[in-house]
Amino acid sequence: MLKLNKPTDRVYFLKVAGINLILFLLVYIPTNHLLDSVSPLQPYFKWEKTTPLIDWMIIPYLSLYLLFIFPLFFLGQKELRDLGLAFALSTLVAGGLFVLFPIKPDFIRVIPDGFTTVLYRHLYKLDQARNLLPSLHVTYAGLYFLSCNNIFKSTISKILFGSWIALIVASTFFTHQHHIIDIISGIILAISTYWITIRRRHLPADQLQP
Repeated sequence: MLKLNKPTDRVYFLKVAGINLILFLLVYIPTNHLLDSVSPLQPYFKWEKTTPLIDWMIIPYLSLYLLFIFPLFFLGQKELRDLGLAFALSTLVAGGLFVLFPIKPDFIRVIPDGFTTVLYRHLYKLDQARNLLPSLHVTYAGLYFLSCNNIFKSTISKILFGSWIALIVASTFFTHQHHIIDIISGIILAISTYWITIRRRHLPADQLQP
């Protein structure tokens, strides 16, 4: 059974989340409107363009936002601080890469018919798909996995949580929001920024001396 944190931890979470939300908007909104012609790079595999869109994959894609409230109840202030720093660092690094490599997707955006129509319509309206490399969707999911996986005690719960994260990552490709290079770079960014923010808690004391 999951152990709940303290009310003071939840107040701290709201502060950290608020700061990171502001930072995200400051990075995401400007880079979401970069000109198509800024970069000629098209670092994609040819077979990616022919991969069919799987419309229901937008459900796990949007489920990332459920993860945003997960630490509210289960992480202490120390873990929240590390996660907040990792989020902030990854957002800033990604923002720099968005400016340097404002590539556009090689997918043709199509709004599917069915129960997902309204979801894709709103997604395409909000997301201009210019800030692709790395995928912050993947990076954020990866950071949550690294930060929250230890909360689960049983093997089954760990597998279910890992499967959820894997489905979110896969959904970025099958909803035609990101290419393989975006996903790989997003994973690398998650691992790198998380390691940087927690290394002082794991390195021996003698290695922390200047």
